[in-house]
Amino acid sequence: MTKWIIAKHSKIPDRIWIGIPYNPELIENLKDCIPGVRWDKQGRVWHAPLDMQVCQDIAALARSWGAGLTIRPDVADWARSEKTRVAGIVAPTDVSRNFDLLSNLRATRHELIEAMSEKPWQIPGAQFIASQRRVIVADEPGLGKTVQAIAALVEENVTGPILVVAPKSAVDITWPDEIERWLGTSEIVARISADMKPAERRLMIDYAGQIQTKRCWVLIGPSYLRIRADLDDHGNFIRDANGRKIIRVVNHAIPELFSVEWSAVIVDESHETLAGQSPGVGKKKWSAQRLGLSALRIKTGGFRIAMSGTPFRGKTENIFGTLQWLAPDKYTSFWNWVKRHYGITDSFTGFGAGIIKGDQILDETRFFKELEPYMIRRTYAEVAKDMPPKFYGGTHLDPTDDDSPIAVWLPLTKAQERQYDKVVKEALLYLGSEQWTVNGALAEMVRLKQIANSCLIAGDKAIADVPSNKVSWLLDFLRERQESGIKVLVASQFTSFLKMVSEELNKAKIDHYMLTGQTSSKSRVAQRSAFQADGGASVFLLNTKAGGVSLTLDAADDVVICDQTWIPDDQLQIENRAYRVSRYHHVNIWYLASLNTIDEDIAVLNNQREGAIFSVLDKQRGVSLVKALVAKTKNRTRKIA
Repeated sequence: MTKWIIAKHSKIPDRIWIGIPYNPELIENLKDCIPGVRWDKQGRVWHAPLDMQVCQDIAALARSWGAGLTIRPDVADWARSEKTRVAGIVAPTDVSRNFDLLSNLRATRHELIEAMSEKPWQIPGAQFIASQRRVIVADEPGLGKTVQAIAALVEENVTGPILVVAPKSAVDITWPDEIERWLGTSEIVARISADMKPAERRLMIDYAGQIQTKRCWVLIGPSYLRIRADLDDHGNFIRDANGRKIIRVVNHAIPELFSVEWSAVIVDESHETLAGQSPGVGKKKWSAQRLGLSALRIKTGGFRIAMSGTPFRGKTENIFGTLQWLAPDKYTSFWNWVKRHYGITDSFTGFGAGIIKGDQILDETRFFKELEPYMIRRTYAEVAKDMPPKFYGGTHLDPTDDDSPIAVWLPLTKAQERQYDKVVKEALLYLGSEQWTVNGALAEMVRLKQIANSCLIAGDKAIADVPSNKVSWLLDFLRERQESGIKVLVASQFTSFLKMVSEELNKAKIDHYMLTGQTSSKSRVAQRSAFQADGGASVFLLNTKAGGVSLTLDAADDVVICDQTWIPDDQLQIENRAYRVSRYHHVNIWYLASLNTIDEDIAVLNNQREGAIFSVLDKQRGVSLVKALVAKTKNRTRKIA
């Protein structure tokens, strides 16, 4: 019987070398099945990450080839130690041992432990982060991801610079509030903002890098990490003579960020920066900020924490981007990972291989077992069983089909209908045309969505205008809620539409706040606090992206979503600004949709929650989808009841 050998790599820490006979078919099988496997040209040996799952995969592959496996003593000793360590890790859902977890916090942070004990799932969650160090905290929004991350770092006595990469609202509000609330005012917190001069930002980062004996929290938006990098043919960073990655910052990014050796890096709302970037096409196609996150220097054994209540961003394969950031030596090939969990087709589609059956996992048990060492995921249903469920107002699109989407279905006004028909006719002229580009297709969809809200077309631009079916309904709804003293969140992906709604609310003398990507840091903090307080304005207008993350607005009992994006998670994030365990109350969700428009198609596709809903984002396939939607619109005959 052929014997394979695995032993610790003598020159590369945390790697094992694999001794196998030369066989081209076996080598291809090895590359497909073993995560992070590489060929060392100088040593002429295959090597892989020192990881329990990797070792098990090697053993399974050896069995499939009818080979024996010799495990050298150094690997065997490590495996025994690792099994003991893993056996001691408390599952994130196990609260039975809460009394003896987080021993350091119990001795030094009594108030924090007492607060977490009131939400007992947070204690094993923080312990899991502390034990594993490379983690996706994927609890549903509002279950305390931030406090668990803070508690884990304090439990492990982490000192030195800690980088928190987060959306603007989290940088301005959530993280400063939570750090002060749980750790007091003695912590060093450096918040990088657009209000600072570039020189001030650089000095602040330099200062943070020099602190080693205390914690220094650097709070920053992802745009400050935007870089371009020199990459080789395999997409790996090219390094200079000193071993540093050769990078160039983009726009207002801060080069000093990449010189600091961070004790921990936390990526808040990681689905926007890690999971949401097309990882399958390699680093050469990554966004500038995704490259920046990969280029950061993190201390050996330092923490990498990704946080998102919607970590898959609608498709399970999107999690690879986060896994690759957490364990870059293990997750080196997107397509090998896809082949292992989904299978791929070799048929040429114009864009190379594709995932078979979209988002269908071949073996869910194997898939989620691979995630176990990395991911915490608790839902409201698991940890807050007494919490009232959300109520979705409106009716089914098809009254005879209980599975059809629920919304408040509104007919277009005459002006909207004329504009909508005009755009459809213009689009029909291009059906079958090879000149219709991806950008053109996406632009047509945006125009159709804007008209379904309310707008006039002025030349090539769509501008908000009244009368509008949605604004009319909204004004009646908000007047009624104001009389009842009920607070309401109103969300739209279009800032121009929100501005128009704001003007109409002013005319109706309905006090309100508005948060978009243009809202200043100071105003965000003030508006959030005022809305949450008794006596504040009863309406808060939110841009879906800017206001959909890192905000607790549980004073609201109603959430109105005026238009859906193509990604269901975007809407879920908005819903969960109000629906949080911080307040047990009835939350009513109202989706507004215009009949006989693209609103119907988006609602149907999002309701299915299948991989197909993201075809609009997949290059040329988006063109075909637009053609289908326009053609369907032309032939619609549904009558409005």
